[in-house]
Amino acid sequence: MKYTRITIALLFCFAFTFLLSAQTENLQTKIIDGKEFYIYKVKPSEGFYILSHKFGISQEEIIRYNPAAKNGLKKGQLLMIPTNKGVNKQDSEPEIESTFEHTIVRGESLYSISKTY
Repeated sequence: MKYTRITIALLFCFAFTFLLSAQTENLQTKIIDGKEFYIYKVKPSEGFYILSHKFGISQEEIIRYNPAAKNGLKKGQLLMIPTNKGVNKQDSEPEIESTFEHTIVRGESLYSISKTY
């Protein structure tokens, strides 16, 4: 009985997460300065907490792109929510991979090696 309840709770959580992520797929998008945004209309009783979890961004990030939301959200308010997709590849920093080998000789310390490189 205990395991059945746990299984049902886990399935409910999984379904809820899936439904939240599926909702973002039907939203309109808009590109501003090479960055893609969802255009989202606030529903009744939705707050920053719900939107933060729905879109995976912080309240501060929502306010940064929507200064009018600083004093709270209102039903029907349109918000620009940044997507995780980058339109411009220039915005993302290139990953630099460089490795080398160093043979430690007697008398070297981490400090002396760090000063060398």
